[in-house]
Amino acid sequence: MLAAFFAGCTEETQNGNGNNRPNPGETDTGQNREVLLTLRNKLALKPTGTKAETIATPDENTIDALDVYVFAADNEESDNYTFLQRFAYRADADATLPEGAEELQLAAGGDNGETTTGLLKIKKGLFVKPYCIANNYTLIDPATGEDTPLTDAAFTPLTLSAAEGDSPVKVLTPGQPEESTFITYHTPLLSANSEGDTLHTPPWL
Repeated sequence: MLAAFFAGCTEETQNGNGNNRPNPGETDTGQNREVLLTLRNKLALKPTGTKAETIATPDENTIDALDVYVFAADNEESDNYTFLQRFAYRADADATLPEGAEELQLAAGGDNGETTTGLLKIKKGLFVKPYCIANNYTLIDPATGEDTPLTDAAFTPLTLSAAEGDSPVKVLTPGQPEESTFITYHTPLLSANSEGDTLHTPPWL
């Protein structure tokens, strides 16, 4: 699953509310802007019981991995958003996070666990576009071949022309990849030769 969550500016004086206070759901911690990510999809962080009438199995409702890729630019209308940060959640506490990624902790909330939240500490001063991939952290660049997954080295954060916390902040060196390239990536395609890729319809009740 690949989806853009939102686009917004993390510069405290450009938050659209006419003052220096963070937007709702955000807090200011100096050099970072904390943004609360909320998934309203009843996904479970670990297998739970299921009723007979529930189509999805507990495993299908479980978040085993979640990666959030953040792209940024110093101009909201820029057509050159580039890689800034990566956040990663792994259900397995012993799993090794991708190189350069910041740990993302998820928590279930709501009366029936209908929401999942995670706190993103995004660098301030730029307009950002976060994307997420759930339960599959392997990416393929179709331009380089379907059999060659991207490595962590394919993601290089942009650099800023001013020290963090200074204003205005400008991009000195663009990150890699660009957003326009990133959105062409996809997770591995299903294969008829792989048993794990076989799609099964729900059994008749």
